[in-house]
Amino acid sequence: MKKRFLFTLFITTILFHASGQIGWFEQNSGVINTLNSTVFTDADNGYVVGRMGRILKTTNGGNIWDTLPSASGNAHINDIFFTDASTGYYLSGIQIQKTTDAGANWSYQFSTTGGNSIFFPSTNIGFVAGDYGTILKTITGINWVTQIPPTTNHLKSIFFTSNDVGVAVGDNGTIIRTINSGLTWDTISSGTSYRLKSVFFTDANTGYIVGSEIGTLNGVILKSTDAGLTWTPSYVNYELNSVYFPSTNIGYAVGYDGATAGGCIVKTNDAGLLWIKQISTTNQTLLSVFFTSDDVGYAVGTSGKILKTINGGVTYPGFEELICQNAIQINNFPNPFNSSTTIEYTLFEKADINISIYNIIGEEIITLVNEIQNIGKHHIIWNGANDAGEIVKPGVYYYRLQTGNTVLTKSMLYSK
Repeated sequence: MKKRFLFTLFITTILFHASGQIGWFEQNSGVINTLNSTVFTDADNGYVVGRMGRILKTTNGGNIWDTLPSASGNAHINDIFFTDASTGYYLSGIQIQKTTDAGANWSYQFSTTGGNSIFFPSTNIGFVAGDYGTILKTITGINWVTQIPPTTNHLKSIFFTSNDVGVAVGDNGTIIRTINSGLTWDTISSGTSYRLKSVFFTDANTGYIVGSEIGTLNGVILKSTDAGLTWTPSYVNYELNSVYFPSTNIGYAVGYDGATAGGCIVKTNDAGLLWIKQISTTNQTLLSVFFTSDDVGYAVGTSGKILKTINGGVTYPGFEELICQNAIQINNFPNPFNSSTTIEYTLFEKADINISIYNIIGEEIITLVNEIQNIGKHHIIWNGANDAGEIVKPGVYYYRLQTGNTVLTKSMLYSK
């Protein structure tokens, strides 16, 4: 009798999308420009900004997005932040613009060098991080002064846990930290040379950073539990651009997973111990993520893409893939395939490995690997045959890697 396996973890290569489907679904932005950043002031009112001066606003949870006037013409807008329901700021590359009427009108505040990220820890105290190590500060919400950080690397994101303590991150693994409201900044070791793109703290001690290696799909997630003094990196096979935690344990990060998979969304339910890949329903790169609660959130990206979830992004509860676990990384290529596919995996410790193929109803087709293997990259080829040497029918199949208590399962499409 064939063994059966109840799949509790998988990514399907066939994406189902229908009106009202649970998971992530698209909203109509009405634009095709790249959208760089999103923020919500409450459950209904939110903003999205992007290239060519795009400013979009919703007052009904994203059901309708209206275009607002930009005070910067066609200048690209990189980030937006609101301190309350009416008062907000955006960065148009070289300008800081402010609104006091919920985006109806904007006024020029200051000129900056490639402003990339803006953050206000309180109503009037705010900071901007930008290119060439630019750091700006305001204590009035109107006038801005330049600070002198210990780097000339481009800074991509900034976050403050109080008026005094903050962290900025950027190119070449740059992390800088202040404990005196930016009077002085210290360089912190990141342990990576990747471009760090987004930083977020859930409390005074616990923080997260995501980024990626330039020119590849290799990503990194860093975590600190000592107020940003030290960081521990975990590497993944996905580009990551933005991270957001609506609560202490629940967090999301978005990015890009290659031309086949497209937009990448990952979620943690346990404060970053494990990250779970979700079905994004888009082939576009996702650049920013924001949640108004643990379950309701938005992701935006290239080609005017806006996604929303109302249930924490879960499409089919339990049918997800663990992607950030230091012990193993696994993928196959090509996928779909019509003659053979290579399953490639990386072990970060010596382990007893079993890799088997299953059909869509959970029957085991063939065992490909069942042995102890050393640290490093490994691969095995499956030619579409079962354990009797017979070529199986075209369809969706699953490859399952197990070592100890760790089980990773992914899907692949065999076509002729």
